[in-house]
Amino acid sequence: MGFSGIVHKPVGTVVSALGGAEAGHGFPPVQQEVLAAAVWHSARYGCTSTVFEPLSGRLSKACDAVAALLDHIDPVIEKSADRRHIVPVLERLLRDGNGATRQLRRLRAAALSWR
Repeated sequence: MGFSGIVHKPVGTVVSALGGAEAGHGFPPVQQEVLAAAVWHSARYGCTSTVFEPLSGRLSKACDAVAALLDHIDPVIEKSADRRHIVPVLERLLRDGNGATRQLRRLRAAALSWR
């Protein structure tokens, strides 16, 4: 399976799970401005701090938001066998951070080396 298959199949499964609003178990609607602020917050602070948690509509610890997401999508990803792809990615993000977190870490390390 090529890279696109590894990425697109699990992503499609998650999108299907998140889009379950018509069945009564999707995420509540969120205003566009709130989503824009959530994206900015995540880009600025990374995913090792707080992140927007759509079920509550508030900032939560990343580990709590990921746990809520997994609880929500687990029935779908378990049926599709994509859980084995999705969970390790989420665990790595929580452990190592996203691109913003890694950039901040390198910037801080470089600043310390200048002293």
